[in-house]
Amino acid sequence: MHRLPRRIGIWVVLTCLLVSGCAPQFNSSRFIEHIAVLASDDMDGRGLGTPGIERAAEYIAHQFEQAGLRPAGEEGTWFQKFEVTLGQEIGREPVLAVSGAPGQAVPGKDFVPFPFSTAKKFEGPLAFVGYGITHDDEQYDDYAGFDAEGKVLLMFRFEPHAKDPKAKFGGKNPSRHATFSTTAWLARTRGAAAILVVNPPLHHGERDTLFAFDSIDHVKPFGIPMMHVSREYANRLLKAAGAEDLVTFQKALDARKQRTMDLKGLVARGDPGLVKRTVTTRNVLAVLPGSGPDADEHIVIGAHYDHIGRTTPRKRAGAGPVVPEVHNGADDNASGTAGILELARIFALRGAPNRSLLFIAFSGEESGLLGSAHYVENPTVPLEQTVAMINLDMIGRLRYNRLEAFGTNTGTSFQRLVTHHARLMGFHLKASGGGFGPSDHTSFYRNEIPVLHFFTGIHKDYHMPSDDTETINAEGGARVVHLVYNVAHALANAPARPRYVAVAEKPTPRTGLKVRLGVMPSYAEDDQPGLLIDGVSADSPAEQAGLQEGDRILSIGNVEVNDVYGLMEAMNHYNPGDEAKILILRNGKRVEVGVTFEAAKKG
Repeated sequence: MHRLPRRIGIWVVLTCLLVSGCAPQFNSSRFIEHIAVLASDDMDGRGLGTPGIERAAEYIAHQFEQAGLRPAGEEGTWFQKFEVTLGQEIGREPVLAVSGAPGQAVPGKDFVPFPFSTAKKFEGPLAFVGYGITHDDEQYDDYAGFDAEGKVLLMFRFEPHAKDPKAKFGGKNPSRHATFSTTAWLARTRGAAAILVVNPPLHHGERDTLFAFDSIDHVKPFGIPMMHVSREYANRLLKAAGAEDLVTFQKALDARKQRTMDLKGLVARGDPGLVKRTVTTRNVLAVLPGSGPDADEHIVIGAHYDHIGRTTPRKRAGAGPVVPEVHNGADDNASGTAGILELARIFALRGAPNRSLLFIAFSGEESGLLGSAHYVENPTVPLEQTVAMINLDMIGRLRYNRLEAFGTNTGTSFQRLVTHHARLMGFHLKASGGGFGPSDHTSFYRNEIPVLHFFTGIHKDYHMPSDDTETINAEGGARVVHLVYNVAHALANAPARPRYVAVAEKPTPRTGLKVRLGVMPSYAEDDQPGLLIDGVSADSPAEQAGLQEGDRILSIGNVEVNDVYGLMEAMNHYNPGDEAKILILRNGKRVEVGVTFEAAKKG
């Protein structure tokens, strides 16, 4: 090997430190290559419990190994396994029997349970309740003057048909009043024991296809047993009760004539046959040991690599036909995963800093921050030795150089450090101080670890099949990764570790909504109805309405809330200054409070 003279070699090194040409090279081609692999159809949306997410985990581990990092998982591996509950599956034969009606209902032919049904058995007198809809603006109410308490309700799917296809109620596109979640909520609030849904015989096709149980990904149960019954079976029940047939009923209902009635002499009992579905998934962990006196201290650099798999697009998941599609999640969050892979490569290439760097690709984020929650409960590095956590989630859609950084007030020096490097690189930075939010940094901040979360903003492709590789701004993503490198490098080599700072403000979820409520929702799934509130911001509409930590939001207005997405859907209907009724569950009792929304914060 030819050696340079010593004086010339020193000059080259000094020059390399001074000119930009020797700076870390975060090229966009490597960034986009990782995204193209992780967001390919072969990964099938990286849904939990699928072969695709397992292939993604192996790819990430291989990239860590190629970069020269060490495994940091269990028993010397790259992985940390944990179990998650993914909705429900049919674990025993479903049962539906109606005394007073001839013939036995056959599962798969006469009825099927819905995947969003509760698992409990039911029994009660049978009644017909039209479409099961109450719509005050349209002066339509299937429940008017009717007591549904303890009854099993037979109802049409969709909503009363309107002649105008552009009609907001009954037009070509069903309204939110026709969704399964809304009709379930209405029936439940009226004390019904269960719901039997039947396809209307008119205007919705001649084929009478029962709902495919596995056509949608895991969904939180809607709080009441729900089954889909065939037209032929429903007509048998109506005939046994001496009632008119489905066609006659629908014609009357579509003409806005109420046909709600008890089906005399019929008592229904059933068992959806559902059990919880549990799968094993994996976090992927790698470490670059530090080279200085503080090598026992670690900075976690993380991103979640799971996505929502193959499911029905949310904006199309009304009462219409269910068509599952693959959601590749290029920005959410193949982009953040690509970012930590590039950071691992560059840090290893340029030599270890003073403190150690722990890179974690989390699974289960989309199901409630499960991977990061599991890690902080079972850390491979003691949490007291974890000095900071940097999270990359959705960094692939940089527009107009606008970058968001959350958590800038959670650690001493964070605000100055991030602002300084963002300015040097020409970013228009939106800095938010709080450490809570809808991503994995929350799990660390709850354990009093300073956090930073980098994010390039919400967009129309969020959680949609259109979040694909071709929509990614690769150059912008590489620049974000370079900024994160500069911040992480400074923290890893700083003389003192940052100190944790408790920030009072708890921001609402990333949404792009016009209004703010001011609650910190729980991102963990459970079997209870509604959305659990983990915290309430001071001087917020939620606090003024009397909402408290531990309350469960059941509905806002006429929109049922079961998770964060239900909260966003409900709030999307309001403008600043609008008033709404919020139904909550507090200490086992239902309480209704009034709220006045305020404008979402812009800065």
